[in-house]
Amino acid sequence: MDLLENDPDASVYHYPELVRAWAETLGAALGVSPMFGEAEGDGAHVLLPWVIVPQHGRIARRRMLTYSGQFFFGHHDPLVEGGYASKTPWPGFWNAVRDSTRTECDGALFHFVSEQFADSQFSEPCGDKTTALELVDMKDLEAVLARCSKSHRGDVHRQGRRLGERGEITLWMAGHAESSSALSDFRENFLRAYGSMWNQHPAGNFFQKPGVTDFVERVISEGVRDGWAHYSSLCVSRVPIAWLIGLFYRKTLYYWIPTYDIRWQNFSPGKILVARLVEQAIARGWNRINFLTGAQPYKMAWNPRVLQMRSVRWYSPGVRGRSFRLYDRTSRFARFPSKETV
Repeated sequence: MDLLENDPDASVYHYPELVRAWAETLGAALGVSPMFGEAEGDGAHVLLPWVIVPQHGRIARRRMLTYSGQFFFGHHDPLVEGGYASKTPWPGFWNAVRDSTRTECDGALFHFVSEQFADSQFSEPCGDKTTALELVDMKDLEAVLARCSKSHRGDVHRQGRRLGERGEITLWMAGHAESSSALSDFRENFLRAYGSMWNQHPAGNFFQKPGVTDFVERVISEGVRDGWAHYSSLCVSRVPIAWLIGLFYRKTLYYWIPTYDIRWQNFSPGKILVARLVEQAIARGWNRINFLTGAQPYKMAWNPRVLQMRSVRWYSPGVRGRSFRLYDRTSRFARFPSKETV
């Protein structure tokens, strides 16, 4: 915890209770093996909560080194002793990590590493954007909307009026003593609405995968109670129509798992939910809403700041690592032949 408190760049994904909740639920269902990476040198102390994830392919089983939480965690940065992030020789750090884990894994993949930490020969583009809506010095919702396009600003006002014609609009944000109520609402309302949207979608409903519901329920029950998680619902005449399961750390709301009732989709309930969250965030003195990964139009319409992120990926040195590298390259070539071979 001392390292967490002393790192100005720490995020909620470093929070021990969140990491533990994932490891004991979804991580256990995936069969992961915990592995903490720790390095010291020139006064710097660096820590990464890693895991080894078994992956079963058609030919062989490989062991991948990755960050705890995987795609459920939107930042994969190391924890660094305060003041040493800019002084740490990151190329040497990642080289040392690759060499020291060569017998433990066949490769590694860390998505969404902040650019300042990702300096390495193993760094590559993420392939997706991570954004944050900055609220410092914003006096109200209108000040935030003034930075947006005229069409978005007008649509927020128009849909807000239309929704208000159907009844009183309220936003319930579960307090620390309301974690049990949040959990009940999640089970009775959130999951039903989420399933209506995703059960028939090609991407599928990830709540149907082993361990996911258990993990999110731990986040709600423990995190809302202890202040590192957020649960809110947008209601019309006390009927919930949109929800957000979020995370919270250092005056930042992480926009984690949203959903809405598709029967209300013509009223843009998700857009109104964000607007009401912005109002509450400013009133409570929060600094930002981190929209996390994905440049969906509904996020970009708020004119958020794009965070500079990279991925760090490598194959382990040795026979197995080289074999997997060759297999992956030839497999991609077989699926995407060059024009010369067609």
